[in-house]
Amino acid sequence: MAMIYHVVHKSEHGGFWDGERCVREIEVRSPETAKRLEQEGHGVTVVSQCPDFSAMKAEELRSYAAAKGIDLAGAKTKAQMIERIKDAE
Repeated sequence: MAMIYHVVHKSEHGGFWDGERCVREIEVRSPETAKRLEQEGHGVTVVSQCPDFSAMKAEELRSYAAAKGIDLAGAKTKAQMIERIKDAE
């Protein structure tokens, strides 16, 4: 299982660039990034765990998607299925 980390910027007047605007809070999946941000003084907490999709078989991905109501129609490869699932979550 991979972790999802919630990060709050250390400054009330600063923020993280999300590609469109400056935001005060972000979520990251990389433990290395979370550790680096925490060392820089930002608030980091573990919010949840998510499955390691790359370790799942195609049938497991289909079952996971079905349980979450995610449409995988047209996704032919495992990579396409993983992309669809991540986009939906």
